[in-house]
Amino acid sequence: MARDLPRVGERRPPETPDLVTVPTLEDPVVREASHVVGGPMGRYAVPLAHGLRVVAALLAALSALTMGAAVIERAHCVDQGWSTPDQFWHLCFSDLPATYKDNGLSVGAVPFLTGATGSPTLAQPPLTAVTMTVVAQLVPDGDAQHRMLLYFVLWAALAGILLALTTWWTAMSVPRTPFRAAHVALSPVVVLTVVVAPDVLGVALVAAGLWAWRRERTVAAGALLGLAVSARSYPVLVLVALLLVGLRAGRVPAVARTLGAAAGTVALVTGLLALLNPDAALAAYRAW
Repeated sequence: MARDLPRVGERRPPETPDLVTVPTLEDPVVREASHVVGGPMGRYAVPLAHGLRVVAALLAALSALTMGAAVIERAHCVDQGWSTPDQFWHLCFSDLPATYKDNGLSVGAVPFLTGATGSPTLAQPPLTAVTMTVVAQLVPDGDAQHRMLLYFVLWAALAGILLALTTWWTAMSVPRTPFRAAHVALSPVVVLTVVVAPDVLGVALVAAGLWAWRRERTVAAGALLGLAVSARSYPVLVLVALLLVGLRAGRVPAVARTLGAAAGTVALVTGLLALLNPDAALAAYRAW
């Protein structure tokens, strides 16, 4: 017979550590806020009755709300274009169309990847630079303003997919508290920043790496975190945190495999780009 979940303010009995945390039963703020969507979870309801994947999918779908708000917040620039100082007064600045216009992306992906004479370079880490360049290749011909808009639209679509995946991986990484992923899906930070720069690529790869680590797939976790380091610089701190956690937990072999896979992935991505365009591989680090 299933045990009742505790009411707000009640402590869980020590013999039930595996119960799923339900925010509407344990957090009075969430409990009150839930009345607009039908109230808190029923006393005899079963948490995750439809499975963890269903909850993760629903939370991932909710990320479309914040992603849509992020694009709507930039409606003036979408309609009028990204011009200075207009884009600052209307709070719709995005570095994505500016990079497309000013850093050579509008000339196409092939010169960047082949290192031809006059080839453009980007002040972005290798994987991000390659991704931005490939997306630029998808923009059809047209006038400059229209192409900038289409580039922004393509990146917004990609960012929406990456945000949904980030939410999914976050929920799947914390199976006892999957609703915490709502802090990712519905974060106001997403509205303000997700289409300002291409950082969401690194964020998604970190979430994927931590999900793989949670499932004890140490080599896959290292490879994903290595891709994250190739996309942004901050995931290095995540690797340091994993090292410290692994040392404390006595999981030195697992940590060693993860760090080794991460280092190998970074070397592979940077090396492949260096073979195609040596200047591009280290352009971001020189610029920084």
